[in-house]
Amino acid sequence: MKNSAYEEIVLSSRIRLARNLSGRPFVNNASLAIQRDIRDKTAAVLEQDGYGTMNMDGITAVERQMLVEKHMISRELAANSQSGAVCLSRINEEDHIRIQAINDGLKLEEELEAANAADTYMQHSGLTFAHHNDLGYLTCCPTNVGTGMRASAMIHLPALVMSNKI
Repeated sequence: MKNSAYEEIVLSSRIRLARNLSGRPFVNNASLAIQRDIRDKTAAVLEQDGYGTMNMDGITAVERQMLVEKHMISRELAANSQSGAVCLSRINEEDHIRIQAINDGLKLEEELEAANAADTYMQHSGLTFAHHNDLGYLTCCPTNVGTGMRASAMIHLPALVMSNKI
């Protein structure tokens, strides 16, 4: 979608897919040992294709805060210093895995293709996601059940800033 009006106000766009491994409790009901096993299994799959992962317990609080401020991870993932990890996906946040694709400008179609490619890669690499034939992908939060997808755009609205309305 190319439109100069959108290009001027859309700073970035993001597609996020929430996934949970089949047969495992959701993160909020999983023991620390299970969360670490999920993290390690997911990292092993990603590292087969050359991706690196960062365990939250291996980076400093300042580095975690920087990732939060750049919208690369959530505050909840930054706080999960015992079993959380980040890579192409977010591991053990609210759901086991959060695949996220971010780009400058309004490029939602491109980001959807990138997120779907990562999702397909993980499934073909041996990860089985929790899925129900009628409901779709099963997630910790009921609002994400189905596709598990969220699309968003960060916009700049200078008139609201200049008029002190924001």
